[in-house]
Amino acid sequence: MSNVLHKPMGIGRMLDYSFQLYRRQFGKLFLLTLLYFGPIYLLMYLLMPTAMEQSATNFSVIFDTFSGSTVDPVLQQDTLDAGAVTSLVGIVLFILIAIVYLVCLGPVFAAASVFFVQSIFDGHAPLSIREALKQAFRRFGALLGSSLLFALICFGLTVVSVILLVILFAVGAGGMFIGGSFSEGGSAATSVISVIVMIVVVYLGLILLWSYFAIRWMYYLPVTALKEESIGLGRSWTLTRKSFWRLFGTMFIMSLIVWVVTVVVQLLLTALIGPSMLGELLSVLIKIVCIPLPIVLYAVSFFDLKVRKEGYGLDHMISQMTNIEPKQDPDLKDE
Repeated sequence: MSNVLHKPMGIGRMLDYSFQLYRRQFGKLFLLTLLYFGPIYLLMYLLMPTAMEQSATNFSVIFDTFSGSTVDPVLQQDTLDAGAVTSLVGIVLFILIAIVYLVCLGPVFAAASVFFVQSIFDGHAPLSIREALKQAFRRFGALLGSSLLFALICFGLTVVSVILLVILFAVGAGGMFIGGSFSEGGSAATSVISVIVMIVVVYLGLILLWSYFAIRWMYYLPVTALKEESIGLGRSWTLTRKSFWRLFGTMFIMSLIVWVVTVVVQLLLTALIGPSMLGELLSVLIKIVCIPLPIVLYAVSFFDLKVRKEGYGLDHMISQMTNIEPKQDPDLKDE
């Protein structure tokens, strides 16, 4: 598998390699994901049991609606409003703990996955979970700082996107109103449709714009984890140059696959088991099973970028083919 990564890959090959790696190393990837997401789901059940039961019940209502089953309107309304009785203290406490937990340990989990994929890429035996986490925690400070900076940038992009959406909508709707489109007898419906189409187009455009900057900067984490730079945002921007559409397409397809699988499984569980804690637990388990896929793809795409831009692994391949060790800097000898 490592020899495949040494060649630049397109969308299909990158997805195929990620699925192969996921299938062959499923046990370790699942365990790594469970160690990270397990505590947060457990905390969710402890602090928000009513909300979790409500989630399962709401999905059952949706399933019954699409399947054509008869639903008592009074029961449905009571079901959808049941979340209002959830303990506010538990929700607030869970949100605060979850934010701290995800912010602090999320970068470590992602970095451990990168180290795991790198060991396979370099042709070595896959790292143990302990060793991957150990290497990731060695860069905890740098990972945390760079991740906070990246999160701040994404928050800024989101705020700017929302402001632009509101402004463009106001300008477009206001222009139609001032132009008299809504006052003409037969064009009211057409004008409303035009406004809706404009909102959808602008919204999709802003999502694409947000995705562009997010993808161009998101490889800061493996750069920081591998000690190539302390922050990694500039290096990520360089690595992703002229690769946005390929990365965007790959990430979109993987996200779509994961989303379809989780939704289908949730519907099946709801149909077979019904709204219950068991069904919700099984649903969470399926999500944990699927989560490693986009993480693996993220790591694979990073090393593919390094192959494309920097010839990563080329020296190692040449030395294997010629049985010549790569030259060592004389200044590094006898240190």
